[in-house]
Amino acid sequence: LASTLEAVVSQRLIPSLNGERIAVNEILIATPAVKTIIREGKSHLLDNVIQTSSDVGMESLESALARKVKSGLISLQTAESYSNRAKELTRLLTAGKVKSER
Repeated sequence: LASTLEAVVSQRLIPSLNGERIAVNEILIATPAVKTIIREGKSHLLDNVIQTSSDVGMESLESALARKVKSGLISLQTAESYSNRAKELTRLLTAGKVKSER
């Protein structure tokens, strides 16, 4: 897997404030560090790599959810219910490190 993987995009359809569903993506790019982690069977480290690698196009689910909340597309309650790490979501929303979509 490590030698052939290019990227992984996980998508969730989240209820928006206007009643439609919008896509929220988590993106993992197969950088050399990611390939090493996979080869060594240390997949528990992948979340940290995603969180610290936005400069190469990776995005965590929490970052994507926070961006949708800040853009006014989804409610905070909805984001919290779909988040895997609620504390990280809260940190991103209060730190102001999320770019708006508007």
